[in-house]
Amino acid sequence: MARVNDQRRMWKYIVFGLLTLGIYDIYMLWTMINDINTACGYKERTDDSCKSPHYLIFVLLTAVTFGIYSFVWYYKQGNRLKNVGEEYGVKIDEKGSTYVLWMVLGALLFGAGPLIAIYLFICNVNKICHAYNVEIERGETPGIIKEYYPVSPKDSGRMEVNSPVRPHADGTDAWSGGGTVYVNSFGTLNFISGEYAGAVIEIGAGNEISLGRNQNMCQLVFCEQDISRVHCVIQYVRTSQNEAYYYVTDHSRYGTIMNDSIRLRKEVRTRCPIGTKLTLGNGTNSVTLN
Repeated sequence: MARVNDQRRMWKYIVFGLLTLGIYDIYMLWTMINDINTACGYKERTDDSCKSPHYLIFVLLTAVTFGIYSFVWYYKQGNRLKNVGEEYGVKIDEKGSTYVLWMVLGALLFGAGPLIAIYLFICNVNKICHAYNVEIERGETPGIIKEYYPVSPKDSGRMEVNSPVRPHADGTDAWSGGGTVYVNSFGTLNFISGEYAGAVIEIGAGNEISLGRNQNMCQLVFCEQDISRVHCVIQYVRTSQNEAYYYVTDHSRYGTIMNDSIRLRKEVRTRCPIGTKLTLGNGTNSVTLN
């Protein structure tokens, strides 16, 4: 798979657009549509409902609707970027309505609104394209465990795994109870309640585990809707034989609560001491960091 352009710049859109009488802007939008479909389609798989039409169709529909279709396009593709951003673990603040509001209401600001909308859109396209390039260069989805085998309390020794772990072998939301899934030794995540209740996840120093509903991005896959596609990332850090702690980064919509009282700040890596309790989403799933 070929890389896509993640270095588009607003100043080029303005300066080169003026110098070429708009020809550069046509080229930029043409290639950007192709790159959006490539980078977003990589995560959407077989879902083509949000796919952007070809540039020529975009121009035709915009012309016959007297410009209305362009607002529809920015709204739809803006929401698409935000949703796919969650799949990639990339923070996208703007949604489709943001671009439309800047174009419509922002036009009253001496015509600067549409330029602000385009600037925000280009920045977010760059974020998604960069995330896509990182994944295809890596050759495989990062952090994916390779294969899952059911485990019972009587099992012992190291269990080798190669695919996203699910709470039960048949894909249901009930953990079989007990047992240990080994990612690496040292730190342990002890699940108190929820889909993985009774499970112990071991993690090596410097390693991290992603928790969420997206099996392409997460090592521990959940089914419940209060868990985001990429809910949080937990990293174990051991600085010496006597000192160890965790870093937890929340990426979720419904939040991650520390010790039943503190909601972690989103997209901020928070240091958590050994023994910290984390509650995910609405509270069904909880785990202690040991």
